[in-house]
Amino acid sequence: MIIKLTTEQTELCLSRLHQYLDAHGPWMDSVFLDLAGIKRINVCCNRPGIGPILRRQLDWSMCPACAAPDSTLFLWEDEDLSHFHQNILGLDLPLEDDYLMLVTWDGQRMSSFGGFSTQDGFFSIWEGDRQYYCVQSMKPEELLKIHLFAMNFSRLADTSSCSLIHGACVGVDGKGVLLCARGGKGKSTLTVSSLFQGFEYVSDDYLIIRKEVDKLLASPIYSMTALSPQIYSQLYDDLGPSRFIGLNGRMNKYILDISGWREQVRRNYPVKACLFPEIADVREPRIVRCTPQEKGRALTHIIHSTIEQMQEQGNTYAVRKLLGMLSGLDFYRIILSPDLLRNVECLRSFIKAL
Repeated sequence: MIIKLTTEQTELCLSRLHQYLDAHGPWMDSVFLDLAGIKRINVCCNRPGIGPILRRQLDWSMCPACAAPDSTLFLWEDEDLSHFHQNILGLDLPLEDDYLMLVTWDGQRMSSFGGFSTQDGFFSIWEGDRQYYCVQSMKPEELLKIHLFAMNFSRLADTSSCSLIHGACVGVDGKGVLLCARGGKGKSTLTVSSLFQGFEYVSDDYLIIRKEVDKLLASPIYSMTALSPQIYSQLYDDLGPSRFIGLNGRMNKYILDISGWREQVRRNYPVKACLFPEIADVREPRIVRCTPQEKGRALTHIIHSTIEQMQEQGNTYAVRKLLGMLSGLDFYRIILSPDLLRNVECLRSFIKAL
């Protein structure tokens, strides 16, 4: 559901939220985050000891404390999340769907104000340089089931030359490739397998891209990944410093802390091409250039996946910006075999030849 709020309704919601937060202090600095060099964020929490938990999935975004952060993000727990919009914001409406998006409406255009998912257990509101993020449980096993703050990061990274995208990036010898596809197409498996085989690494799920004249640069956010039990078993001997965290929200994947691989992590990493993975019953993997129609489909997948994940449906500005940033890349299909190592070596040879 998308609920349009007038200016007066928005101000009333924020006023009630501020009263709620004042009553639930004191607020303590937990961690500082550097979002790909674009914004510095101070995460405040009303519970001690949250910093080490956040580090498990945001280690690569941690930075020293700074005197004047660009944004302050308040994190807290409320067990009655499904009624948050009624109890705290005073919005007397039923939550009939899993996801509720709130937008402000000035009579001509809509802009995001906040949203929450009862299934994933979070609520997020944006107010200029203040961000509010409520979770149903701060138990580590619950807090680490989702990519914390992803929607907030998307808004903070939204500049004329930067954007958060739903995709992966690895490379060799300073040359990176984007790997973009929906779930179940082998994107994360290929990306993490490549990391374990010595590739330079940015991300397997969310990353920040920045356009600089004729260059596209990619930077990481999260220091965790999720693998199916089958793939986890196949890669078990290669896990190295990876650490098991728990199960994801859907209880069908293992979450791993891969911050121990930081020596292979790259920031502002040059992207040379985009690959669209497909799983097939073939002995030898191969990479073929996309036809114009296939490139169009691949671009559509990347943009739609990003827009859907960030709950930005209908945001034509975001679509145009992503098209402008990505359409100049060469696009390829990578047909993956059941042999993970052969897939990795096929990708390595391709990148070295770029």
